[in-house]
Amino acid sequence: SAPDGIFIGAGPAFRTGRVEGLGIYDMMPLFLALKGWPVAEDFVSGVPKQVFAEDFLERHPVEWIDSYGTMAVSLPQQGPIVADEEMIERLRALGYLD
Repeated sequence: SAPDGIFIGAGPAFRTGRVEGLGIYDMMPLFLALKGWPVAEDFVSGVPKQVFAEDFLERHPVEWIDSYGTMAVSLPQQGPIVADEEMIERLRALGYLD
């Protein structure tokens, strides 16, 4: 389970009051709908309609697309992943390395 967080929305697009039950997977569909950009059908979560003002989605209907595709990450097939001195110092400064 994801840790608890806080989402604060202000302006004419949002309803007033507290909204329960939002999760991390609700954020991308929410932001896309807010900007008027298409929301992918294959997202883990849909648009959390409960955060929007009563007439916002009527005035700005959500557009849908099948998918934005997938992202692939490729790592070297052989040998170690090499970090240069600058990267090591940054990781040390962030507390990831002693």
